[in-house]
Amino acid sequence: MTKIEFLDALQARLTSLPENEVYRLLGYYAEMIDDRVESGMSEEEAVEALGSMDSIIESIINDMSIPKLMRARVKESSHRFGNKVLWIILVILTFPFWFPAVMACFGAVFSVFMAIWGVIIGLFVAIGALAVSGVGCIIGGLIFLFTRPLPIALFALGVGCILTGVTIFMIKPIKHIAKWLGKGISSLVRKIKALLFKKRRVNSEAK
Repeated sequence: MTKIEFLDALQARLTSLPENEVYRLLGYYAEMIDDRVESGMSEEEAVEALGSMDSIIESIINDMSIPKLMRARVKESSHRFGNKVLWIILVILTFPFWFPAVMACFGAVFSVFMAIWGVIIGLFVAIGALAVSGVGCIIGGLIFLFTRPLPIALFALGVGCILTGVTIFMIKPIKHIAKWLGKGISSLVRKIKALLFKKRRVNSEAK
């Protein structure tokens, strides 16, 4: 695929994005191809080095923020409606219907995000508390060897060793759980962006 063919194919996949964003992306990838050509590659090799079109589109979606995609969709819907004044009037008149639904959706998504982050933070707080308690009991047990009866000192040392052992044992599973939850958040964000992008693609292709 030549540079022109690649840019045409990319532009066809980006028709749902704002015009200025499309021009920026086309210029960015054109410059990348030119840089590779200057370094000795052919146009075909330079295009191939960029990766598949699907991976490029996925990267573009991931780099765009959700608010930016939503603003673009609102702007697109106003253009598609034709008369902006009528569109604004329609938005105002239907405000009591669409605003609660939009806020409910945002609230649901926000609640999911906060719940996941709450679990992640809670796990690390719990493991931190265990570690501090374990170390504290061990230090206390060592002090008790000289200030308290031996059974009390041994009990404190035993509890400290148990808590420390549990902490060490739990660190790896908690890290895996946190990593898995983090991936879940990233996946949710990508799906929301892809949903906005795909809906806008369908709208633009239907014109």
